[in-house]
Order: sequence, then C-alpha cells, then structure tokens
Amino acid sequence: MELTEKYTKKYVKGSTVVEMSYLIPFCLILFFLLITIIFYFHDKAILNAAAAETAVTGVEMDRKKIEDADLDAFFRERTSGKLIFLENITTRVDLSGKKIEVEVFASKGRMKIHLIQRATKVKPEEKVRWKKKRQISRAEWQNLKS
Repeated sequence: MELTEKYTKKYVKGSTVVEMSYLIPFCLILFFLLITIIFYFHDKAILNAAAAETAVTGVEMDRKKIEDADLDAFFRERTSGKLIFLENITTRVDLSGKKIEVEVFASKGRMKIHLIQRATKVKPEEKVRWKKKRQISRAEWQNLKS
C-alpha cells in the first residue's frame, strides 16, 4: 500500500492542467497590458513636463528679447531618450498673442496623446516702473487693476 500512495502523490489531476492552460495565458496578457499602460502614462508625464518647461522657457526668452530661440529643438532635447512607448511625436509652438502655447501630438498604434501647455507672457517690471513713475496712490492703483 505504501508504494501506491507514494506514486499517486507525484501526479497531478488532468483537470488542473487544463485549468492552468487557460489561466496562464490570461495572466500573461493581463501582465503585458498593465506594463503597456504604465509605459503610456510614463510617456504622457514626460511629454507634459517637457511641454510645460518649453512654454516657460519661451516666456523667459520673450522677456529677454531673444528672438532666434528654437523652442521645438528645446522640446526635442528634453524628451530625447526618455520616452519608452510613444512614437510619432510632433510639436507646435505658438508665440503670438499674450500666451505661449506648446501643443504636442504623440501616438503609437491606437493610443494617442494630445497635450497643450500655455504660459502667459507677463512683464511685472514694467508695471512696477510705471507705478513708481506715476506715483499714484493705492486706491488709484486698485481702480486701474479692475
């Protein structure tokens, strides 16, 4: 009796093998899907941060009156070698108006990202100088702001 019990414990039932043949591929697909989603959001965070940094750099260059700045190249430099998943990245930088707008398109297959980052062109030193020059009272200054 001992020999039969010893040999029967080594073998697995056939139903367990069939169940695992369905479960293992499902777990692998779920794992790879999770990794793909993590890579997607990683690249989205990188693109968002680079677009925001490009917009702020554009505002600084506008304040310093630097006109030959290539903000597209600056964006490409910030994202080079950092993206894991997304490809086909295109950018558009709009310098007109009171805001600098950086628009980013990226895709891979059916996954697509469209990001827009804006930074307002402000010149606080001009307002401070104007206020000192005019030496207006606080009440008048509040009226001008509104």
